[in-house]
Amino acid sequence: MPGYRVHLVGGAIAAVLALSLLVVAGCLSVQQDYLLMLYSFMSALAGALFPDIDVKSKGQNYFYWIVFLLLLYYYSEQQFDRCAGIALICTLPLLTKHRGILHNIWFLILLIGSCMALVVTYCKAHVAMLCPILSFFLLGMISHLWLDLGIRRMLRLPR
Repeated sequence: MPGYRVHLVGGAIAAVLALSLLVVAGCLSVQQDYLLMLYSFMSALAGALFPDIDVKSKGQNYFYWIVFLLLLYYYSEQQFDRCAGIALICTLPLLTKHRGILHNIWFLILLIGSCMALVVTYCKAHVAMLCPILSFFLLGMISHLWLDLGIRRMLRLPR
């Protein structure tokens, strides 16, 4: 099992390759979309650490610090329904075993797809920013699984 540094490097490589392809294809402009590119890159790094939040790891530490800051923010804004939702989501790592559901590609695709559906439904003004960020988060998660399982086992290729 690679360490968190290897997962971060894998997520960074995947993000740089994807961003380069998007720039070459003309979907992104470096001068105009630099902030979206930065957020997407950071999201891929977070996604590369995400599958290991069910064990004591750097990814889990970062995850719970971000959750803590979000809870403080929503509590100060008196948005208690969002606090409850975040608290409910935080129980997921406690209910799973390592390399269980958080290392299942179909669950992760369903998770990100559901998040995108929520963004499209409730955050219509931010779709152009949030959907690429969620896509890069998924890309980071896939890079994590490839590093853990290996490309042959992930794609079920014969040896």
